[in-house]
Amino acid sequence: MLSLVITIAMLLLAILIWIIVINTSKSKQTALPLLLIHEGFGLLGSGILDCFDFNISLNINTKFGIASGYAKSPDTNYVLLGCGTVLIIFGIILWRSIGTRIYVLNMLGKVKHEISDIRSVNALKIKDYQLKETILDLRWAANDVNPRTWEKAKAQIEEYVSEFSARSDASTVCFTGMAPIPFEVYAGSCMNGNTTKRFFEYKRSEDTYYELIHKCNFSPIEWIKNKKMPALTEGALAGGDSAEVVIAVSITQTVQDSDLTQFNCPTIRFGINNPKDNAITTIMQLKDYVDKTNELIIKLKNVYPKLSRIHLVCAVPSCYAFDLGGKLGHLDNRLPEIMVHHYVSTATPKYKYGIIVTGENKGNLLINDNVAKQ
Repeated sequence: MLSLVITIAMLLLAILIWIIVINTSKSKQTALPLLLIHEGFGLLGSGILDCFDFNISLNINTKFGIASGYAKSPDTNYVLLGCGTVLIIFGIILWRSIGTRIYVLNMLGKVKHEISDIRSVNALKIKDYQLKETILDLRWAANDVNPRTWEKAKAQIEEYVSEFSARSDASTVCFTGMAPIPFEVYAGSCMNGNTTKRFFEYKRSEDTYYELIHKCNFSPIEWIKNKKMPALTEGALAGGDSAEVVIAVSITQTVQDSDLTQFNCPTIRFGINNPKDNAITTIMQLKDYVDKTNELIIKLKNVYPKLSRIHLVCAVPSCYAFDLGGKLGHLDNRLPEIMVHHYVSTATPKYKYGIIVTGENKGNLLINDNVAKQ
């Protein structure tokens, strides 16, 4: 009798675990493996029940009186045991497979570079079946930004990022891209406070990708290199009554003074010494740069009491642009209006347009003429 009680308790526990996990899990993809595991426990429990010899007394009322007897359980059901075990093993394997999948949002700009091609997958040492790439192709918009194309691009960005953001609670989500910087910052601001776990950067010199190293994966040599990462420093904050300021961020290249002549307001320089491509190599470094940029933006509100708009001009990698957007979107209500500008070397003025990424005007496109006044 005790064995019967234990078996029934196991079945009830399996059902309870199934209900709790399904209701707490935000990933619909785990429903199938959990169902397989649950059903496996059910079959296994039934098979275990048959392993025991239970004698159950029977009292049958007939017209001749009461007949007594007993019913004996059947022989051990090895089929149920085997099927239950197989389902549990298969469910666990499928669950682990889903858990190791990597979802990458790739924002294409003027050129097409897919992270899922065999060369990139091999360079990143990722198994092909693990990688699930979502391509947000904005090449058609990046080459000709105007109010009409931007509205279509904005809707597409919001749709893709919304789906991408929803995955971040249950899966490993990653970002890469070569879209215009304002597009990437705006996309990051739509992440609803969720965190992108991994970043991949395109390395032009080798025509492939590399991943920003997470601190947990550091080797001693990589740790030493990280300690020597270039510091992000800011220029002097003079302060004043200006309602608008420019933050010029130089990480991959130096933002030249000659390119900022269209802005008629104070400029704060921010960046590293000797900017270069692929300057950011670790998650720790990325977070440090983004946090310091955010701290500077908040600090400017005190230095410039009348500040209503910040113009952000950047020569930065995509990981910085997207992660900064995520930080700005999360702290939107504490920040002044921020407009991120796009640089075009052949245009006049050089920063051809800007996209507002915070405040009530978030998502608005402004074609630059004389964009900022004292």
